[in-house]
Amino acid sequence: MNKLGSAWLKFARFKSNQFILAVLASSCCSMVSANSDTGTNESSDRGAFAAVAKGGLRAPAMARIVQQGSVRVAMKSLHNATANSAGVIGVAPFLVKSHGDKCSVCNAGSAAKIYDGKVCGFDVEVAYLLAEKLDTNLIIDLSQHKYDHVVDLISWGDADLAVSTLSSTLRRAQYVAFSDPYLELSQTLLVNRLAMEKLDLTQAAIVAGIPRIKPNNKSIPALTIAVEGGSSYAEFAGDLFKGHGIRRYDDLLIAMDALIKGDEVFAIYADNMQIMQLLNDNKKAGLFLKMVNLQRPDNISIATNYNDSSLLNWINLFLREIKMDGELTALKQKCGLSGGLYE
Repeated sequence: MNKLGSAWLKFARFKSNQFILAVLASSCCSMVSANSDTGTNESSDRGAFAAVAKGGLRAPAMARIVQQGSVRVAMKSLHNATANSAGVIGVAPFLVKSHGDKCSVCNAGSAAKIYDGKVCGFDVEVAYLLAEKLDTNLIIDLSQHKYDHVVDLISWGDADLAVSTLSSTLRRAQYVAFSDPYLELSQTLLVNRLAMEKLDLTQAAIVAGIPRIKPNNKSIPALTIAVEGGSSYAEFAGDLFKGHGIRRYDDLLIAMDALIKGDEVFAIYADNMQIMQLLNDNKKAGLFLKMVNLQRPDNISIATNYNDSSLLNWINLFLREIKMDGELTALKQKCGLSGGLYE
């Protein structure tokens, strides 16, 4: 190669190297500029996570609630409820009718939460706290007149969840998903004392399930147990009191009248709070009736549609959080549910 050709080759290589350096410099500047715009020099994967954190890729159930702008919470209607001697309509302290801005329950320490001037109580307090944690509005659906119908509403997808003092039972779990329990009540019988004496039944025998045959081989006639229709106790009674009659009432206050007379039912079967409310409403009834704790828990849970696994997971985390930070305990104290029976 002559001198002229050699010189030209060196010049070409020099220009080529300059071009490569220029491209690299331009690329580097672009990366710096992009990172300057975002205020970070982290990977694009972190940016994608940030988008999720801002709500870009929420799970379906959570995205639905965000799109609605509200969480729809089902509770049992007070449509068939009758007023007790104090004028309270509902099941205190869980859900009662309010009188304008006045509520007869959940006033310890701070004013009760009242929904739409209609209802208040422990269920309402829990629902408001849940909506607050979701950072959305609360809509309470009171269209269903029985607890089982509230479960149906959730299974159909017509509400997001149910906070309605719902017992988690095996039958209901075939239709909806239940959260971890947030309240534990006790299964209780309210028994006619005179009927107990006539049948020579002890409290221990009742706790054992009212056996058909007594130790002395004397047959016990089939007894009639009163329950609220469409409640978990209609289901529990069929399992616990096999061979005995189950009579369903729309309102336990009506069943109370039948129990005192003693000619229709042997006992009322409900949770301890409902039984205590019945006794408080009729102080003289304590002379004729006996409260028997069956030593069986009644676990109260929140129900969701079985397809909404992400919402169920969120609810369980919500319950753990409010238990840990004391918010759930504070709500129980506010509504008179503090103590070992309700933990």
